[in-house]
Amino acid sequence: MHVAAIGLVVVGLLWTCRFVYRRSRVAGLTFAAGLVIRVTGGAFFLTVSYFGLPFMTPLQMGNGFWTLASDAEDYYRWGSLLAERWQATITPGYVRPLALWMRAVGVNPASPVLFGLVMFALAVVTLVAAFGQNRTRAAERALHLGVAALSFSPMLIYAGVFGLKDVFFTTLVVVMAVAYLTLLAGAAWTRATLGAHLLAAAGGALAVWLIEGIRSYFAILMWLAMAVTYAGCVIAGVPSRRRSVVQAAVVLPVVALVIAFGPEPNYPRFARRIVASVPGAVLERRAPMAHGGLDELDWRRKTIDDYGGNSMLSRRTKTAGSSRLGGLAVGLCAVFVPSSLLGRLAGVDLHIGGSARLIADADTLVFDVMAALILWMVIVNRRQVSPPPLLFGLALAVLVALPLAYVMTNYGTLIRLRLLVAVPIWLLTLALAPGFAARRSSGEAVPAPRQ
Repeated sequence: MHVAAIGLVVVGLLWTCRFVYRRSRVAGLTFAAGLVIRVTGGAFFLTVSYFGLPFMTPLQMGNGFWTLASDAEDYYRWGSLLAERWQATITPGYVRPLALWMRAVGVNPASPVLFGLVMFALAVVTLVAAFGQNRTRAAERALHLGVAALSFSPMLIYAGVFGLKDVFFTTLVVVMAVAYLTLLAGAAWTRATLGAHLLAAAGGALAVWLIEGIRSYFAILMWLAMAVTYAGCVIAGVPSRRRSVVQAAVVLPVVALVIAFGPEPNYPRFARRIVASVPGAVLERRAPMAHGGLDELDWRRKTIDDYGGNSMLSRRTKTAGSSRLGGLAVGLCAVFVPSSLLGRLAGVDLHIGGSARLIADADTLVFDVMAALILWMVIVNRRQVSPPPLLFGLALAVLVALPLAYVMTNYGTLIRLRLLVAVPIWLLTLALAPGFAARRSSGEAVPAPRQ
């Protein structure tokens, strides 16, 4: 049965390559290259560590795992135990789907890597499908950028090769964004579109539910970004004020309930603590925020500082009387500036190894280049841009980047979590997707290539 399931996965990946290639030759070749990189890298690292081959032996953990991604072994262990007997686990939004996957394809170290391949394919298919078959030239270029970002992001490749949860989480964000924008900026509800809208609503709700089970704070920030998007649509009158108000009155409470009853068992207690902290913050004239006030962010930053680590960004700012703005500035520099330059700008010796520095700097450069290209494309083609995807992508990127840059003072972890900022920026390409356009674009249509 496991062999049959793996065979179906291979057939599905081949179908995905064909699907993407038929929509866009460039996107299809880009996606295929991303698949080859992940398959080759995953097979290499699994084989070397599993058989203990004499390559990079100090970094091997055995059984297919590496110190470069030591938490992959923990996720594999929790997933394998859950596949055998259902029980409570940490990070249920990822471990439970991984356990179900292992039941289908078998419990072995290659299963998380194969799971990452399928999730990468799902993210690309979702993005390509959102652009449709008939696109403007600007939309065609935006599609190429979006697929390239998902295919060649060093951090996504790293996570896929070692079987980490970041690929699954990225796919959930892409699915949620496309589903949400389909409901907000897509066609009106009719009999012809009813099936597509119901599918989008179900897919978006499931994605939000799983996101809450992996990173609850991201689900909350995502809800805030949706609220900001609805407010912007009401102000701009796009697609219409009445439709935006009615939909916000329905969607926002439903999403809040999905988050509140998500799979993360600690969320109700966390939510009660936040609600209880807001009145105290108001009485003491402190600024209440979504996480219970600025003090909540300070507490989380201090917790990470106390935990410590070799690559702490707060070493210098502690002695200099670190202000919130100072800590935020250093964190934002860490998000956008390569580590070699960051040490000079922030005056912090990060003490990270050569392999980790190489991955971090490569990811930083690709992140900066892709962000610059996408923003430039949006600016150049601003007449064709649809406001809802633009508002949502920018709001989510800003709402995630600011607290992340301030709270996460461990550089190594911050680089892993930078995908939370990168994905909303990549989703700005959807602002040029014809299916989400609030008005007809005057651009020249480019039909999908035929076989």
